[in-house]
Amino acid sequence: MDDRPAPPVAGLDDFQRIEKQVVELVHKVRPAIVGVMSPSQAALPRRGRYAPGASGVIITPDGLVLSQLHISHRRPEDTDFSVLDRPGERTTVILADGQECVAELLGANRTYDLSLLKLVAGERYPFVPLDPNARVRQGDWVVRLGHPLGFRKDRPAPVRLGRVLGSVPEAFATDCPTMSGDSGGPYFDLEGRLVGLINSLDAGVTAHFLGDESSEVDISTGVYSAVASPRIATLLDSLRRGEMPAARGRPHILSLQGADRLPADEWSQGSRHKAMLKPLMEPLRDSVVLVLNGAVGVARGTGVAADGWVVTRASALPPKPRCRLADGTAVDVEVVGV
Repeated sequence: MDDRPAPPVAGLDDFQRIEKQVVELVHKVRPAIVGVMSPSQAALPRRGRYAPGASGVIITPDGLVLSQLHISHRRPEDTDFSVLDRPGERTTVILADGQECVAELLGANRTYDLSLLKLVAGERYPFVPLDPNARVRQGDWVVRLGHPLGFRKDRPAPVRLGRVLGSVPEAFATDCPTMSGDSGGPYFDLEGRLVGLINSLDAGVTAHFLGDESSEVDISTGVYSAVASPRIATLLDSLRRGEMPAARGRPHILSLQGADRLPADEWSQGSRHKAMLKPLMEPLRDSVVLVLNGAVGVARGTGVAADGWVVTRASALPPKPRCRLADGTAVDVEVVGV
């Protein structure tokens, strides 16, 4: 693979090409994104909109599910990965269509916080294969899918787009927005190849961005590293066999300084990209509203029709929302669908 940094986005045509690629790949891979619970979570009653647990991806047609140890094998009382559910125990995996399936725990790797499960029904499942040759380089665009806050039957796996800020053979870092519940979810390149899984244990990545040129780096969206698919592929046989080796140090922590790091203005939300998109956004500014809980703003919304229809984020809606319009006027609203 060519290890030179990916070429920068040159203009709006490039953004439109990326958008088209993202739409195509999401249609292809989203059916393989699943919700994953630990055995203790699977035994809990369902409350509210969300099912407990986090994310995973089916990587074989017979139902092997790749996720993370702290999602699938960790017990509530476990604080240091010393008390884990063992291979052979049963749990629940939720398919993209909302069907809850029984899955068996296989192996887990403490060093890379990886785990493997097997759907036991013996059916053929939608899947995205793990490609041992799939690698990304600095500047590549990647797509992240998962189930933030947990699985919701009325919501397909949300899609986040970001750029690779730096990479080494076994890991890479991105600026894809990520939150609780995304653990265990995969990254894909724009060709739809599974290129890695989030590495939740690597909390050192963000700290390494606080050195040179820190004033130029906006880390408000978070910086997350991923275990690259070539490394996962080397561990897959061990996970299939149900092995759970002791942790051996920490995986490579990306020290992204200077030339090793994508310049801040080239990040997905960087200043150069914002400047390119500004001519498109200015005419739309008056259609943006602020969703209020009392007097406090809790989400943005977009007006999509002249008679007052607004689309916003359902998970942020308070019991009695109001909206502040672009001119500062606050108005009452009615929630008509979620």
